[in-house]
Amino acid sequence: MDLTVVYNDDILGLGDWAGTQVYYLITDDSGVQLQLLLSVDASVVQDSEGEVDPERLLVVTALYEQLLAQLTDPNISAGLATGDILAAGLLSELAGGASLLSGLVGFVQPIVAWLQGGGTGDPPPPVTLAAALDKTYPTVWSGDLQELVVELVLARADVPDDIADRAPQVRRVGSPVQPVEESGQEGDPSGLTTFANNFERAYFPYDDDQGVIKVGTGTNSDLSSQRFGRRSIWLQRWSDAAGTAVEILNDDAHPPVFYAPPPLSTQLITREVEGLREYQDSPSDFKEVNQVFTATDMDLMAADFLAQVETIFRPVMASAVADQSTPAVELYDPFVTQKESLAQSISEKVAYVFDETAGTGDPPSAQETWRQALLRTLENDYGFSTLTQLQALVSLHGEIEPGGDPSHPPQLYGAVQVPGEPASDSLPYSLTPTTLPLVEGQNWLNFLVSAQDPAAQRAFTLDLDYEVNQIEHLRDGAATACGYTPSSWITFVLQQNPEPLPQRQDNTLTQPIGETRIPIPLRSYPPLPKLQGVSASQEDPITNIPQALTWTATVTVERSSADQDSLNLSLSFNELQPTTAVAPLAARLANDRPVPSDLFAALARFVFEYPQLEPFIDDLPAGGGAESVLAVQEFSALIAGAALRWPEWIPPNPPFGGLADSDRDSDLEVWNFKIENVENSDNLQVTGTWKRDDGPPPFPQIEGYEKVSESGLTAIYQPDGGVPLATLVMSWPRLYVLDYQNIRPSAFTERNRNLAVPPQQTNPAFVYRTETVSWPTPIVPLITVGDLIDLPASDSLAQAVEAMLKQLTTPPDDSLTNDSSPLLRFETSIDYRYQVLAQNGSAFSLLPVFLLEEALEPGEEEAAAKEIASNLDAWRTNTGAQAKQSSLRFLLSVFATTIVTDDDRLPLVQFPGLVISVPDDDPGWW
Repeated sequence: MDLTVVYNDDILGLGDWAGTQVYYLITDDSGVQLQLLLSVDASVVQDSEGEVDPERLLVVTALYEQLLAQLTDPNISAGLATGDILAAGLLSELAGGASLLSGLVGFVQPIVAWLQGGGTGDPPPPVTLAAALDKTYPTVWSGDLQELVVELVLARADVPDDIADRAPQVRRVGSPVQPVEESGQEGDPSGLTTFANNFERAYFPYDDDQGVIKVGTGTNSDLSSQRFGRRSIWLQRWSDAAGTAVEILNDDAHPPVFYAPPPLSTQLITREVEGLREYQDSPSDFKEVNQVFTATDMDLMAADFLAQVETIFRPVMASAVADQSTPAVELYDPFVTQKESLAQSISEKVAYVFDETAGTGDPPSAQETWRQALLRTLENDYGFSTLTQLQALVSLHGEIEPGGDPSHPPQLYGAVQVPGEPASDSLPYSLTPTTLPLVEGQNWLNFLVSAQDPAAQRAFTLDLDYEVNQIEHLRDGAATACGYTPSSWITFVLQQNPEPLPQRQDNTLTQPIGETRIPIPLRSYPPLPKLQGVSASQEDPITNIPQALTWTATVTVERSSADQDSLNLSLSFNELQPTTAVAPLAARLANDRPVPSDLFAALARFVFEYPQLEPFIDDLPAGGGAESVLAVQEFSALIAGAALRWPEWIPPNPPFGGLADSDRDSDLEVWNFKIENVENSDNLQVTGTWKRDDGPPPFPQIEGYEKVSESGLTAIYQPDGGVPLATLVMSWPRLYVLDYQNIRPSAFTERNRNLAVPPQQTNPAFVYRTETVSWPTPIVPLITVGDLIDLPASDSLAQAVEAMLKQLTTPPDDSLTNDSSPLLRFETSIDYRYQVLAQNGSAFSLLPVFLLEEALEPGEEEAAAKEIASNLDAWRTNTGAQAKQSSLRFLLSVFATTIVTDDDRLPLVQFPGLVISVPDDDPGWW
């Protein structure tokens, strides 16, 4: 009888090679090689005491004898498969020219001999089998992201199909080989650092330029795969010409775009809200009341509201609410729906921080990023300050992920940070990680910024990198549910390239962003400036007329310490009467429960009613019963009302008005100063404007500061000792009293106006301006001269009086004047003063001459002096008054002219005596 002999035994795959450990490594050893590392562990035939176990030895020996028989069968072949990632087809030949099969036989034969010899002593040494690879082969991949699976394939020829169909392992066995691993450590939790180091060095540069292959690892999530749940190795090629390339644009032509939700209101609101529930002893017992909410900052209400909504989602409360939910009374699901609604409504209001042209950047992706942050926690709405958006150009070589969902492409994930500065609680800022879609062409990188102390700085200027560390891929859009899209993650083993690959900011996974100034808008109403004092002071002592004609204006004001705030100070000179501030209008609000009329009413309900409900809500986890359940339902209704009204809320128009104004043709003169911090400095910047000319008004002297520079309309002041002051004492010395006859300061605070660097401007929706605070009445200087002033001798009385009048109408040297040539209005009594006791030079007698009131235009001094001298000469002639060491004393007062009506007499300067000496025995002098 003729019999056909066929194979019916399964080929022994690596999983059957008891005690054998097999790993692979990619190295650059005389060219790129795939090395198969094989070793056998002596414990395969030993018991727990380390002694050879006879029974185990028999079994293992028989196994390896069978394996050796299979490997030496002429119908058996061996090869390494890489899924066409490292090479096309099977690698059956070793680097030296021998076959892989012979190398495997060379590994197994010594093991068989060792086992047949009793399995004592050390087992045969490890064996390394190396197959040569083509370094440029990654250039032919169909896409930049590929999974690497290395298998040892053993195949047997001449196996009939009918047997292979029933027992595939008789014909072929593919055994996955794991990469070389080390025990995971703190700095290398994956255990793949050595493997990745060797791999990335070996393939650099795969494109003959700067191409890098980055190694990543993930978990196999393919339910149909035999390797489901096991570690997977992924490779991504990076190259300008043959791989992925990313460039983040950040220059004058492609500046960053910044977004944030605008304030709900940039003014304080006073309104009456009707139909509020005042609970008595329980949530089921209440009465409706009305209440006026005065000077309310809506954003403070909203921040508290969103924080309290999140209390429902804390573990203890969430489980308690869910436990109380029934088909008839759904408690938990409405909160989820309301949170999603709030997240959507708030994110849709995200707007440009700067006054950008419509269409700048990509608002939809910015709004979606903000929405995702709110879905994590609604508190992020006020926890984050700004969303920064940068344009990124992505270049791919082929499909990034062949076979993936084109509507949900893979995306990079990484940290935005200052190079070499790890995330730390001690930093004044935090930046969220962000994703970047791997789609050919223009994309947008969005990340959120928060500040530990938002008021400490108006902007962060940071030199940033985008440091990629993961890829989100296999995003299954078809399985998206409840806003969640299933996906898998790949973590790059080496975020930093090994040497000699590109380093620092040229590192493959580091995308330089560059210096970026990120504004930090505040969303709360700023404090009013406090005018603490205004004074008009004079020189002391006064020894001549010019000294008596100038005064110093001093204003003490307390400003906000927030860096986003600017103090706008106005000095009004020569006001006739004070202005009256306009009170904010109060509007009545009608609402009909359960739907509030608008967002203000909804938040007012929350502010009024939630504190009453809170004790009952807090009792729910402890079994609060029906009253607690009802309180939760009432809270849910409060949230629903706000969620309903949030999308349609339009902030009220900001108040108009502001500081006083003037023009050159008016007696009223106004100096305006904008006072703010120099960015990133303790220095103070003062910007002055007025309508007299193109330059600034006189800059003040500031107590505790030194003016260190002045350019155009701006002066910079440096604090003494480097300590900035919140209370500023500012003075303007040597004001000419006839030009500046009174002063009245006014001030308001602007918030967020200085976020932008000119010529860019802040979006007006973010700019707050407080009411204008004014000093109640103008401050009038009254300069009182303490002592007599002896005037210089002249050749005649008319010359002496003219010289006196000219001094009174002439601005002193270096005084501040507006060149208005004001009228000199004065009143004086004139006395003849003579010595009565020769032995006592201080004993004088006064003889009244006459009282004089005059309104004198500049240039009329000579004529007025002649008239006064003529009258005095007539008096002397009529009286015959003549004495040794005599003089004429003018007890003179200068009156205001521009700040009063014609009938008012308001003194500005009072002289106790301007003394003109009369020459002895010279009648012609008169």
